[in-house]
Amino acid sequence: MKIFYNSKHLNRLNYNWFLVFLSLFIITTGCKQRTHSPHEKRQEHFKSTLELVKPGFKWDGIKAVVVVPGVGCEGCISSVENFLVAEYQKDNSIKFVLTSIASTKLLKTKLHLDLDNPNIILDHENQFSNQIFDSIYPTIFFLDGKGKVNHVEQVSLTEDGLVTLQKQIIANE
Repeated sequence: MKIFYNSKHLNRLNYNWFLVFLSLFIITTGCKQRTHSPHEKRQEHFKSTLELVKPGFKWDGIKAVVVVPGVGCEGCISSVENFLVAEYQKDNSIKFVLTSIASTKLLKTKLHLDLDNPNIILDHENQFSNQIFDSIYPTIFFLDGKGKVNHVEQVSLTEDGLVTLQKQIIANE
């Protein structure tokens, strides 16, 4: 017994298969979440954390954000604190975030700073001392002037982001 299919039936069958494959393709490619690189995740977290600490933060013209922990590598922190005292009033393109602050009064006495200066951001809630930024070393986020992080360096025993930052300041003078 021969089974005859008419061409109309074959076209309808091919069309159904086409719809099944098209639906599977859309579901498998269209529903995937975009995966972010570790750099992109850190950048997004950095920006959202800074905006949480300093609502309305203006990114234009910012070349570096230096996050200084209150506790950690004493020599590393004190070298950044010395840099902070020398530079915080000179260059508006560098912001200093002071986190893990035990006492604002002690900090002011220790560093003799004007803590109301717009280049100093106080992280009273220790937002920068969480899982991504938790470091015993000061961390410098180098920006493109529009809020995008170009790269990140630490001031530690093996990496001296402070030298890079000083070179950047000299190059901009």
